[in-house]
Amino acid sequence: MIVHRLLPKVAAGLSVSLALTLVAASRAQAPNSGPPLSSGSGAGTGTGMMGGDTRNTTGTGQESGRLGGTTGTGTESGTGPRSWPSREPLLPEVGPRQPLPGGRMPRTTGSIPLGPGATTNFPDNPALFPSPTLPESEPGESELSQVSPDILRDARAITDPGERSLALQRTANVAIFSQQLPLARQALIDAAEAALRVPVPLIHDQRLTAIIISMSNLAEATLREGKVDLSLPEIEGDQPSALPNVDRVKVIGQAEESWNRAADLAWRILNPTYRVEMLYRVVDNAAYGSQVIINEFPHGGESIHNGGESMHDGQNAEGRAIEAAADRVLANAAATAVRIERPVWRDRALVQITIAASASKQFARGSQVARTIPHPEVRSDALIRLADAQARRGDPQGATQTYADAARSVASIPAEGPRIILTGVLLDDMISVGRFGDAKASVGLYDDRPHQLNALGAIAESQGRRGRADEARAWITREIPPQEQSILYRRVNAGIISAIESSRSKDISNQQR
Repeated sequence: MIVHRLLPKVAAGLSVSLALTLVAASRAQAPNSGPPLSSGSGAGTGTGMMGGDTRNTTGTGQESGRLGGTTGTGTESGTGPRSWPSREPLLPEVGPRQPLPGGRMPRTTGSIPLGPGATTNFPDNPALFPSPTLPESEPGESELSQVSPDILRDARAITDPGERSLALQRTANVAIFSQQLPLARQALIDAAEAALRVPVPLIHDQRLTAIIISMSNLAEATLREGKVDLSLPEIEGDQPSALPNVDRVKVIGQAEESWNRAADLAWRILNPTYRVEMLYRVVDNAAYGSQVIINEFPHGGESIHNGGESMHDGQNAEGRAIEAAADRVLANAAATAVRIERPVWRDRALVQITIAASASKQFARGSQVARTIPHPEVRSDALIRLADAQARRGDPQGATQTYADAARSVASIPAEGPRIILTGVLLDDMISVGRFGDAKASVGLYDDRPHQLNALGAIAESQGRRGRADEARAWITREIPPQEQSILYRRVNAGIISAIESSRSKDISNQQR
């Protein structure tokens, strides 16, 4: 009886367990047998927060239209049995019973984030300011800034000498920029007088240094008034205009006065390191000014300093005065340079004078200055530069003499290392200008035979490259021992081959154009 009473309850329990098992199995198969992940059929209804939290329903809220307007009809709309990993590294993963985060969806391009500071606006960003940042000039107003007499008067009224010197020096800079040269000259004179009264040594030297630089700028601006305009006319049919009526001798005198004042102020600098450097700068600026006078001022004829024919026969008085003034500037610069206390700055200043003389064909003055350099290494460098300019610019006889002086200067160098280096520099320069006889005569500056053979080989190769192979073979046969001739013959052939290859490369380049 008891068994019969329990049978219906056991059967009911088994039915419920079987039903629950079937439901669980159907849920486990739902992801594989359900509809696709997204149908892409619309933008979503957006009527609630989430429609299918626990079942795979259609999801009618924000989730359903988040990614490009899908309806979310599969596991995307509900949480499903588990979360699927995202294939996009920038997309967040979605866990069980967790909706997608709110807000704007991140970009899925896979690009690297910009990082901190990418959207920062810095003070120099032009987007922060409107385009017309400068006020428009009134009708009749000058485009350039001008220094009025009131500004100069106010600067002179400053009581403190250091501040007064600074104000006058800056006023002079503006006046130089606006081509008010007389006003700038007077302002610098007043600034120098105030600077000399400054009691603090450091400020005293700083004010004098700034004034010296401004005086050098004033000298350059003064020389610009006497230059020839070498620019082409804008319209082809325009005739060249006549030269402006400028007293160029007076212009040179004003520039020379500025250099003399600058040198005098440089001597008054208290700190010796600053003093010698500023003296070098003044000398360098004056030497370049002499070069500008010769090369860019209209004076006609050849230079009276190039060792050639005198220009006094066919040149006017102004031209002769211009040449004499340029030479005087170099002479004064050399007189200042030799008084510099420290040898490094003194020798550098004398070399700069020699370079300026070489560039302006003032060879006599350049040779005189170069020979006064005490240090043999620096003197050799200056003489080599001068001889190169003479050989290239029409003074072959002077170049021969200068090369000989340079060779003697190199031979007087006591240290072996610098002597070998400068011997190579001298020989390379002689070979580059085609002075093969002088180069062969200078090979003896080397003490060892390997260096001598290498130098002779460079001479032979250069002759072969320049079409003078027969001449090279002749002196090799005549002057070189038989056991060393084959080495030099190969160098001659290498020069010939190099010339052929260079010519062939030029032909190919011309054909490709």
